[in-house]
Amino acid sequence: MVRPASYRFARTETWTGGSAFAGVGIRILIVEDIEAWHCIYRAVLSRYPNCEIVGVAHDRLEAIQISQELRPDVVLLDVGLGDLDGFEAARQIGSVSPASRVLFLGTVTPSDLIGIVLTTGGYGYIAKRDVVLELVPALETVAQGQRFFGRSFS
Repeated sequence: MVRPASYRFARTETWTGGSAFAGVGIRILIVEDIEAWHCIYRAVLSRYPNCEIVGVAHDRLEAIQISQELRPDVVLLDVGLGDLDGFEAARQIGSVSPASRVLFLGTVTPSDLIGIVLTTGGYGYIAKRDVVLELVPALETVAQGQRFFGRSFS
């Protein structure tokens, strides 16, 4: 389903004290080659029932195939994917699933990273060390079609 650009999520307070999406699900594809990170992302997202993980990919080819088949709302994409970096994967995902918004995750925050993220079609970037605090706010922002760059860029 393609959502109009003006689409907004209703915010509500949850029992955890954080924000969640009221009545609107965000379909998420996780693209990560390290299994431990899959577990961390799942643990963070499990507290938010309206965030639905629709698929998990371990490499670029799997990510492209799943994106084309499932058309997720947001793709959580590791920058350092094996033999071909996540930035090239983002370009290819954008061509097969143009409505999917890519949120990059990585361990580095070089000063020129914002430009690279934007030129590859990405909607944002968060450092993996900040995932617990920033993943859900980043998803909310990116799902609304806005850019999100984590506190590592402050």
